[in-house]
Amino acid sequence: MFDCFYVMLLFVLLVGAFGAEEDTALCEILGSPEFPLLSKEGDITIGGVFSIHSQISRPPLTFTDAPEPLKCSRTIPSDYHQSRALAKLVKHFGWTWVGAVRSDNDYGNNGMATFITAASQEGVCIEYSEAISRTDPSEQVARVVRVIQSGSARVLVAFLAQGEMDILLEEALKQNLTGLQWVGSESWITARHLATKGYSRILTGSLGFTIRKSNITGLREFLLQVNPSQDPYNNMLREFWEATFGCSFQSSPHGQTQCSGTERLQDIKNPFTDVSELRISNNVYKAVYAVANAMHNVLKCGQSDEVVNHPCIWKDALESKQSGERVYFDENGDPTATYELVNWQRNQAGDVVFVAVGRYDASLPNGKQFTMNGINTTWAAESLERPQSVCSESCLPGFRQAVIKGKPICCFSCIACAAGEISNFSNSAECSRCPLEYWSDEDHSQCVPKVIEFLSYGETMGALLTGFSLFGASLTLVVSCVFFWFRHTPLVKASNSELSFLLLFSLTLCFLCSLTFIGRPSEWSCMLRHTAFGITFALCMSCILAKTIAVVIAFKAKRPANTVPQCSAPLQRTSVLSCTLLQVLVCMLWLTLAPPFPYQNTAHATERIILECDLGSPIGFWAVLGYIGLLAVLCFILAFLARKLPDNFNEAKFITFSMLIFCAVWVTFIPALDPGELQYAYTMIFAVEEINNSSNLLPGVTLGYRIFDSCPSIPLSISASLNLMNKYDSGKGSCSKLSNVHAVIGETTSTSTIGIARTMGPFHIPVISHSATCACLSNRREYPSFFRTIPSDFYQSKALAKLVKYFGWTWVGAIRTNSDYGNGGMATFLEAAEREGVCVEYSVAIYRTDPRKWFLEVADMIKKSTSKVIVAFADGTDLDILFKELHAQNVTGLQWVGSEGWITYRYIASPVNYAVVQGAVGFAALNAHIPGLQEFLANSRPSITPGDQGLVELWETVFGCTLTPQAETQAQVSVAACTGNESLWNTNSRFTDVSDASLLNNVYKATYAVAHALDMLFTCKDGQGPFENNTCADRENVQSWQVLHYLTQVNFTTKTGENVFFNEFGDPVARYALVNWQIDEAGYIVFETIGFYDASQPEGQQFEMKADVQAIWAGDNLEVPRSVCSKSCLPGTRRAFVKGKPICCFDCITCADGEFSNSTSETAGFLAFTLALIVFLLGKITASTLLVYLKMCVLYSLNIFMLSDAVKCDKCHPEYKPNEERNNCDLKAIEFLTYSELMGTLLVTFSVFGACLSMTIALVFFHYRQTPIVRANNSELSFLLLFSLTLCFLCSLTFIGRPSEWSCMLRHTAFGITFVLCISCVLGRTIVVLMAFKATLPGSNVMKWFGPTQQRLSVLTFTLIQREHLICGQKQKKFKFNFGAWNVRTLMDNISSDRPEKRTAIIARELQRCRIDIAALSETRRAGEGQLKEEKGGYTFFWKGKPADEARNHGVGLAIKNQLVNHLSELPVGISECLMTLRLVLANNQTATVMSAYAPTLDSNVEEKEAFYACLEETLSKIPREDKIILLGDFNARVGRDQHLWKGTIGKEGIGNINSNGVLLLSKCAQHNLFITNTLYQQKNKFKVSWRHPRSKQWHLIDYVIVRARDRCDVNITSAMIDSDNCWTDHRLIRSTMSIKLKKRRRIQKKQTRRRLNLDSLNETATQQLLQDSARIS
Repeated sequence: MFDCFYVMLLFVLLVGAFGAEEDTALCEILGSPEFPLLSKEGDITIGGVFSIHSQISRPPLTFTDAPEPLKCSRTIPSDYHQSRALAKLVKHFGWTWVGAVRSDNDYGNNGMATFITAASQEGVCIEYSEAISRTDPSEQVARVVRVIQSGSARVLVAFLAQGEMDILLEEALKQNLTGLQWVGSESWITARHLATKGYSRILTGSLGFTIRKSNITGLREFLLQVNPSQDPYNNMLREFWEATFGCSFQSSPHGQTQCSGTERLQDIKNPFTDVSELRISNNVYKAVYAVANAMHNVLKCGQSDEVVNHPCIWKDALESKQSGERVYFDENGDPTATYELVNWQRNQAGDVVFVAVGRYDASLPNGKQFTMNGINTTWAAESLERPQSVCSESCLPGFRQAVIKGKPICCFSCIACAAGEISNFSNSAECSRCPLEYWSDEDHSQCVPKVIEFLSYGETMGALLTGFSLFGASLTLVVSCVFFWFRHTPLVKASNSELSFLLLFSLTLCFLCSLTFIGRPSEWSCMLRHTAFGITFALCMSCILAKTIAVVIAFKAKRPANTVPQCSAPLQRTSVLSCTLLQVLVCMLWLTLAPPFPYQNTAHATERIILECDLGSPIGFWAVLGYIGLLAVLCFILAFLARKLPDNFNEAKFITFSMLIFCAVWVTFIPALDPGELQYAYTMIFAVEEINNSSNLLPGVTLGYRIFDSCPSIPLSISASLNLMNKYDSGKGSCSKLSNVHAVIGETTSTSTIGIARTMGPFHIPVISHSATCACLSNRREYPSFFRTIPSDFYQSKALAKLVKYFGWTWVGAIRTNSDYGNGGMATFLEAAEREGVCVEYSVAIYRTDPRKWFLEVADMIKKSTSKVIVAFADGTDLDILFKELHAQNVTGLQWVGSEGWITYRYIASPVNYAVVQGAVGFAALNAHIPGLQEFLANSRPSITPGDQGLVELWETVFGCTLTPQAETQAQVSVAACTGNESLWNTNSRFTDVSDASLLNNVYKATYAVAHALDMLFTCKDGQGPFENNTCADRENVQSWQVLHYLTQVNFTTKTGENVFFNEFGDPVARYALVNWQIDEAGYIVFETIGFYDASQPEGQQFEMKADVQAIWAGDNLEVPRSVCSKSCLPGTRRAFVKGKPICCFDCITCADGEFSNSTSETAGFLAFTLALIVFLLGKITASTLLVYLKMCVLYSLNIFMLSDAVKCDKCHPEYKPNEERNNCDLKAIEFLTYSELMGTLLVTFSVFGACLSMTIALVFFHYRQTPIVRANNSELSFLLLFSLTLCFLCSLTFIGRPSEWSCMLRHTAFGITFVLCISCVLGRTIVVLMAFKATLPGSNVMKWFGPTQQRLSVLTFTLIQREHLICGQKQKKFKFNFGAWNVRTLMDNISSDRPEKRTAIIARELQRCRIDIAALSETRRAGEGQLKEEKGGYTFFWKGKPADEARNHGVGLAIKNQLVNHLSELPVGISECLMTLRLVLANNQTATVMSAYAPTLDSNVEEKEAFYACLEETLSKIPREDKIILLGDFNARVGRDQHLWKGTIGKEGIGNINSNGVLLLSKCAQHNLFITNTLYQQKNKFKVSWRHPRSKQWHLIDYVIVRARDRCDVNITSAMIDSDNCWTDHRLIRSTMSIKLKKRRRIQKKQTRRRLNLDSLNETATQQLLQDSARIS
């Protein structure tokens, strides 16, 4: 025990000098390892290290080796827990806006970093965070104090050491920094010297955590007994004694008192003996006891023969004997973080004391860690009220927080919730919309049930209707009673009493039918309303019709010779009954097929529910009314015909008048104010005012506006446009001041906008619409001056098709609204879907007025369909009816894809509909926030804009008052007058609701577009204008067509960062938000944005999915559903389309013999994910990135579904055959007849045996050649026959062994010639025998005609005929040329190379192996122009390159077989270092031009590319059209596989994607009708690609063989030689085999001229003399 107390003594000695700060200086080492500063021997020694001195007086030691990390424990908690505790403390007292100051060292920086992190998690914002150090200059500290003083935060968190705290407080006193609530760390919060100085007025009320205080029994007594006499050699104790009592143990020359050793510590007040704040001392106490307990366990373990290890030593927790505190260490050596919350308070004596007001224990569960003990707390400036420190005051219920841009989240504005939205707690981040059956209360703090309205008897209208109905019925009954009373009088009888009573009865029922329209609608009342009225009114009209007919017939019958039959009573009854029964039949059909039903109308009024009866079938309703109208028209016609009857009997005039009133029903309407349209108008006004107040846009120019009301109506819209176009007189009786508009913004609907755009287009007045989405308006020919700031439906339909394709849904259903919006949008979607490879199973149209039977049919169609995705291009009102029908039939689990017409339509987002369309996705317009717009709208008053009838009507409607003077009104009911003090801020009007400002933003952008166009017009510089002679517009007389010109060039960025410009069709960039129907934790349906679509991005990058948002799909699934008609075909199968079904529906059929297929989407996706998994295992990517790759792989697999399933099986290369699974091609086994086979052995045996036998007989014949029998057998033919037989036997040997070129030519020709020779000999012998026997007849002399000479000639003739036939047959064959294209990279030989062969020899050997006749070589790199003949290789090389003194990176050449070179009419010609030509003479007087080309690479400059294609163009243009073209070479271009775009230029078998060089090549080929033969034949990709990329190691096709499109039939095949890449080049040889007919060479025969006799020469003397001499000689 003495050892423990003594260790504590060492610490308490200089507790005042001990600080929590971490000083980097090393203290003076006063001892050595052999002599510690303080020591005491014992059985067990405990070491102690404390910062007793704080100054360096000796250089620190240096260590050459880094110390090993120590495993330490401590009894004081880590600062990490303290920082988190401070964050919870700040949050507990509601301080969300604080300042922070820290020590600029490890202690302060690390602690404050942890505090800031924890504070952000708790929702606390830091206004500023400053750092100071004790070495900082005073200016730095003064600056920090000024920052604190100027800040708005009233709470300051100080994570400072005592040294920095002293410096800060000194400066705070100078600047009188008071009134702040200080929150401190444990290093200074209990520092007594701070409380005793003058800092108390600054720090009073401070709060902070400190180490738990404890009471150690006996410690004070022990300290009071300390005396130097107990340990005379303890220098430290002697030093303390001298400092405390001001004496010295040694004699001092300065007269200092000498210490006697009898001084008493009890007589003085000293920190050494003060045990009132035992905090750190208690930690020392616990540390000593922890070591003691550990050693005790060691001894105990040793005595019990247990293994002494770490668990044995620390197996029990220590419980302090003094305070009962449990002491243990965690795995990091740290104790449990427990703190006391102390508060600086003053006691009655005025001294500052540290009062514990709470406690923090990190071991307790979250939420229970921080507790207050109930003691009153003193706050800053000794206030008893807790200070507030927030950036913004809390938002009350009914308001939401709107974060202020550029400030932390704690700084916000409070915005009232919009109508229909609530927030029921303070500081709500957003308002939640009430369910469909509820509405927000006045405070917007809770949802209350909507008021249900229907026509009741208690209302004025209901009471009046009831009164009139009863009055009419009563009046009719009174008349009936009077008629009944006087029924026997002539007057009643003449009035057709029966029909009169029936008419009065029907009128009574008609009046009473009005009562069915009053009261709460029910199923029976809805069915009874219209049908009962229709039947009774039809009965009434039938009676009137019968009475009219009776009157007319009665007067017609009295005329002489009139044959009109009398209208008897039975006939009248029959007519009335027939007409009424027809109406009854119509009503029965209506009630049977689609009866009316009760309906809650929530769309008409947002704040109430109107109960009404839905017609069920509008056709039935209009049929009932139409039949009544038909009867009325008939009555009117008959009454008109009887208008001239006598007045006494003419009831027709009254009937005529009543029917005229009935037929002339005026269809009137009361113009109702649309707050949304008024909101658009005021948004335009807001933008105009904002522009007029701007100094950057249109300075010095004031914009005005003229706004018309179109109602909406096409005639009124056109009328408004005419008013805007025409100049108007602004003065009375004067035409001096004329004005017209330069641009028009509007209209909302597409129909009205079409009327305005058609009217203003010919006058070049710009029309900019904010909401018209009809794709027809993009037609610049019909609407040349139309622009819009909302994307066209055309882009939305295409985006929906891309969305469906993006998620791999190739089998979908389609539903549309039966209107221009739905029909036009769906038509575009179907076209786009077909291009994307998406099939539509069904496409139906619905409309809200369709009968319920049609909706049932649509629901049944959806249930029976196999597609799991439905694309709905419809209006929300129409879909609401369908959704409810689907819900009634429990049709759920389908993935809905919606258009912007309903995907964010809040009024159909009910729980019932959500069960049907859960997880729906679709495109919606991008929302935006327009700063200042809501304030502008809410501050609008009729007094500010006098004459605005729309605002007046809105004002009177919203506030229920009138702005019209009472004397001017004609209303009988008194209406309160508006006071003018009303404010729209306190209303829930749609006019002030800007929560959905997508269309408002479009109006805003349209106004600014006009302003920017005008700004460009006014800032035009003279001489640089866009008009004639570079002139600018006349600023004094601006024309609308000039504004139209500048509108096409508008390109600006709004305040919200949105870029605004128009394309050539006047449309903006199509940008949409991809929203997903989800439900939040509160059960509220939200439209979560999960991605964006931007049509301006390149193909493949238009979709951007938000990585931090999880999409919910149909059925509350997290995986994307699949919707395909047929599953993927496995490798080895192909798709076979089902007749009568779309291409997405197919069967999988096994490939035929010789064919294969080896690709599926699942295989591609699996390989992609496997690659990502390997990279993850190698540590290159994180787990989260792996999940992203997994999603991408799944989507990739789905997206390439249509491309991966084999539409047809590929034919294997002739040298390959398919394997058993038919998913790959294997090499065929090479077979031929060998000598080792049985058949070969037998054939050799028989051949040799036959030849030997023939030779033996020949020898026998030769030996006996002089004998008569041999001579009689015609020995000459016999020897020739035996010789030919021997050759025939030996010819069989040519059919054995591997066929070669010579053996193939020798087989049949040699056998044919020898066998013909044999047969010829036999034939000759036979003829000789016949002749011999014929010669024995008397008088026969036949043998002289077939002697030996004739025999030889016959054999020779027959044999020569066979030879000529074979030769002629060979001449008739086509000659096949093998052309090649090869980038050899170089033909240069390095002098230092040890290669035994030249490069040309190696190339020649490869060309000969591949049987190439003519090869085009690229990148030869040889200088100048020349040729080289490889005798052994068999090829002659021709090249053309740059001069020797220039860099030779190019060069082209031709390698031609030596046999062909000798037959060329002309040698190759080098055009440039990139082009060489050769002309070949073909059959039929044709020629072919062979061209070797090398095009610039992809990264070459534009000038090089243009020069090459210009040279190629010049060369191609010189070739005659009838000549063939064979263009070979490396074009460094990828042409892709878009055959539809480049039809006639490439085939279906292209690979890869097109690049810019490919566009140049394809354009040139299309210009000259050339065809790329590499894309013509179906084969594996490895037989197509020709070049391997050096970095990506991917193979590409950039070397081509190109011919004229008309000559592509000459090409047998073009393929890459896969085994030709073993040379130094990275290119493969491309070989193209072509069938070309050679020209038949004719022998040149000299003409033999006939010599004609010259008879005239006989008259010459010389000739006569010559003839005489000849005759004399003869």
